[in-house]
Amino acid sequence: MSRRLALLPALLLTAVAAVAAVPGSAAAAPSGAELTRASALANDSWDTASADPDFAGMWVDDRNVPHVSYRGSATAKRSMSAGITVHSGARYTYRDLKAKRDAVSDQVRSLRKAGIHVTEWGPHVATNKLRLSVADPTPAAVEELRARFGADVEIEASEIPTDGGLFSRTNDSAPWASSAFLNDCTSGPHIKRNGSTYLLTAAHCVDFPGQVFANGGQVVGTANWVDQGDRTTDTAIITGQGGPYMYVTDSAYQVMSTTPWVAVEGSGVCFNGAYSGQICAGQKVIKTDYCTDITGRLVCGVSTAGVWGTQSAGNGDSGGPVHIKSPRWAYAGTIIGAASELQTCTRAPAPGRFCSEMVRFNSMRSILDRWGATL
Repeated sequence: MSRRLALLPALLLTAVAAVAAVPGSAAAAPSGAELTRASALANDSWDTASADPDFAGMWVDDRNVPHVSYRGSATAKRSMSAGITVHSGARYTYRDLKAKRDAVSDQVRSLRKAGIHVTEWGPHVATNKLRLSVADPTPAAVEELRARFGADVEIEASEIPTDGGLFSRTNDSAPWASSAFLNDCTSGPHIKRNGSTYLLTAAHCVDFPGQVFANGGQVVGTANWVDQGDRTTDTAIITGQGGPYMYVTDSAYQVMSTTPWVAVEGSGVCFNGAYSGQICAGQKVIKTDYCTDITGRLVCGVSTAGVWGTQSAGNGDSGGPVHIKSPRWAYAGTIIGAASELQTCTRAPAPGRFCSEMVRFNSMRSILDRWGATL
């Protein structure tokens, strides 16, 4: 069975103007245990912190220390768990940053017609600024973007996305598990919606509504709901009955938590596509909650994670789960595609497959909100 994964490259290159540093190949992999503790602390503090109207963002730094920032001064009501560094004095709240992101969404097509190709746009919480990734930005383009979106916008150069960067196990049965082969892609987490249990996959894996999806010659179900419009999640619901399981090898599976995981910048995650398998070592989130049109549609709530020097996912992995292993096995999102240049895959099945070190994924919470569903 072939696998069609969504891998659209957007390799982050040298910044043209103000730009946040992107981890390089020489960077040391973070300590797994320390990263796990920091990621768990950030996740478990997210709801409390983000409920504050002055919340400006949360991230984990390169020393595996969680941070949370607020507009104005930090007060007693914002006291956080031990181990979290609290910052005050942010200019923008997180809601402000997302509003700035959405303002770019309104203009991205007109910018494209003007010859300015913005490939990603969203908040950079560590600097409290809007960050734009632009394909081959010229000084004139930078000037125009700053005029439209503010003098403090961060602008970095990115590679122009190309086709073939979308990622798509072998003989499962109902209730269907996530990270299994599903046509040319990968089965995503199960969801509960309107009293029934279904499976997710990537919308770009669906050629037409009602398309039949199979695993190992067995029919799983049909794509009856496909989120393929603008400002969507690039997810589709397959009618086959899903279960609370995720394959961690070709034959072993794990029962997953019903609580979604919030992966902030700097968090550790795992990718788990049918073709590439579970990849965890050193995988770290470097961007969150941005918008992009790499799938051919405007998709928001997207994050990027990976580690330089490791092929994190590849063709056929699209729709597969992004998750955390500790302190609980929980879903963080679903795989979209590549966020760095494509390489010939080194793991079997390798012929004809392309993989990427940095990979884009959707937020599990955004997906559940979109469909009015739970895990």
